Amino acid sequence: VSLSLMQHVRRQTEKDLMAEGKEIPHNPANTVIDAMLEKGRPGRAGGGGFYEYPKDAKKHLWSGLAELFPHTGQPLDQAAMIERLLFIQAI
Repeated sequence: VSLSLMQHVRRQTEKDLMAEGKEIPHNPANTVIDAMLEKGRPGRAGGGGFYEYPKDAKKHLWSGLAELFPHTGQPLDQAAMIERLLFIQAI
């Protein structure tokens, strides 16, 4: 699933929830998806996402991740870890 598709589904879901008068839940993954798309990283089919896909070598993490999402040095609480694990399973 591409990041652009994930963003499209999220935006449509937000529109539907607003039309029904329901609250739009916040998810930190939305910030990550939006930031990656702003950097032109929609996913493998679009030329790259979290990974680089060179034709003559194995895939590897995109070097821009560290700059885009710098390590804060603060440990994650258990709820944040659980949410991250569930998110990666979903995608």
